[in-house]
Amino acid sequence: MLELIKRGDFMKLSKQAKILLSVGIIYTIGHMIAGTFINVFLFNMTSDYSVIIIINLINYITTYLAFVFGSKYVIKGSIINLFRAGIISTALYYLFILILKEKTALFYYSIPLGMFNGAGIGLFYFAFNNLVSKLTTDENRGNFFGTQSYISTTAGIVLPTISGLLISWLNAQTGYYVLFAISTITFGIGVVFTMMLNKVEFTEHYRIAQALKLRGNTSWDAEKMHAFLMCFKEALYGAVLAVFSVTIMGSEGNVGPLNSIMSIIGVLTGAYMARMVTLKLQKKYFLIFSVIYFIATYLGAGIISPVTLVIMYVLLGIAGTGDRILYSSVEYRLFAAAAKKDLNEGDFIVAAELHMALGRVVAMVGYYALTFFFEPFMLARIVFFIIPLTGLLDYFVIKRKVNWFSDDQI
Repeated sequence: MLELIKRGDFMKLSKQAKILLSVGIIYTIGHMIAGTFINVFLFNMTSDYSVIIIINLINYITTYLAFVFGSKYVIKGSIINLFRAGIISTALYYLFILILKEKTALFYYSIPLGMFNGAGIGLFYFAFNNLVSKLTTDENRGNFFGTQSYISTTAGIVLPTISGLLISWLNAQTGYYVLFAISTITFGIGVVFTMMLNKVEFTEHYRIAQALKLRGNTSWDAEKMHAFLMCFKEALYGAVLAVFSVTIMGSEGNVGPLNSIMSIIGVLTGAYMARMVTLKLQKKYFLIFSVIYFIATYLGAGIISPVTLVIMYVLLGIAGTGDRILYSSVEYRLFAAAAKKDLNEGDFIVAAELHMALGRVVAMVGYYALTFFFEPFMLARIVFFIIPLTGLLDYFVIKRKVNWFSDDQI
């Protein structure tokens, strides 16, 4: 952090951009504090994945609807209000879990909880992404994201270990309740910061329906499948990893450090990619990271032991980081290639949220169907065998649809 300040990355931003950056970091930290083991907490209530699946399913549907609502409301309303509402909704999600405690596992609470979380995430990131474009410039946007990435990554290294140890040191349920309370307070601080943001005029109109109806555009066809597969994979991965790991390691205190190790490996991988991976090599690395993902999950799910789990986390630190970086790079290249005279990149960015939501929803529905046939731990192993296949399929979909942009640079 001191290095960033000395370099002047933070100081190059305007006052409003600094406030926006602070809120973005606070929001990320709020999620990290309690979110790392939220699925373990839910699983412990029932000893099955049904509550996790229902909450995540409603969450993903509501996230998409929040994006659509945001794109319509922002013209007539205030984008700052959307931003603030997103944080408040997320805070209420954790607050209600704190209030409900063991009752959180009851089915009829799953739907409203998923709605609060989904609305919070959707409204927050719709507003945040648009505010970034308004409050930063081409010259300092890199400083903005660089500072955000540095602090968020540092938090990602430290907080999972602290959260896991806190749960283990205290009575397990008490530890969770403390984390939920801290997260709620953290989001409350974020709401206070939003009150320092000035009103931002927003006049852009999104043509979502027109983009969704577009046919015969190979770049857009490739992006739809690209978004679907990536989010299908991440939804399954997020639903099972923590619970699977705690089952093998025995406690959250043992798993927290694994998340920290994965984050450290991710930082090193990101630094390597920034220095060594050129645009021309991205096609090659997309396949390499897909293969590493395949090896990691098949090893971790195929040979059950703490040692193989540690190896899996190390490999996921490499593949997961590389995968996300390349996913974004390819995605924006496809958006640019798909854009036409009457449709711009922004239209496709918002429209793609539908296919992201579909990927997540299909993953959760399929996952829920499998719960009737397999016990939880075996189901988690099966899911880990399925997850890496999506990356390999994504690689060949892009090759077939756009021939990796005719082997040009991505």
